[in-house]
Amino acid sequence: MRSRLNNYYLAGNTPKIPPLMLPATPLKKVKQEMSQEYHVTSLVVHAAPKAVSQVETQIRALIGAEIHAVTEAGKFVITLEGETQRSILDNVEAINAIEGVLNSSLIYHQVDAEQEEQAEKIHQP
Repeated sequence: MRSRLNNYYLAGNTPKIPPLMLPATPLKKVKQEMSQEYHVTSLVVHAAPKAVSQVETQIRALIGAEIHAVTEAGKFVITLEGETQRSILDNVEAINAIEGVLNSSLIYHQVDAEQEEQAEKIHQP
């Protein structure tokens, strides 16, 4: 079964982006909206007990990372904050790459859009 894009090219059309494939929102506007988001994520990280100190030091060095609890058994409760989903994912990947980290589990993720908050403030009596 051929896709619509394949049919488009097989019909002799020039290799341009078909009108249906154009972004619905201009890219400049999308970038502006992305920068107006605020992400908060919480994780539970399990590290080898012998590596707790090293893991704690490296997590504290990450921008937007905060450690709320650490046990001697190697359990960490962490929050990550950032303006983009990419910054959160980069920190999660960095945590998983730390030597001594055995596992990390995403517990919570919230996205606040500043535009929505500003609109609510304007419409409040």
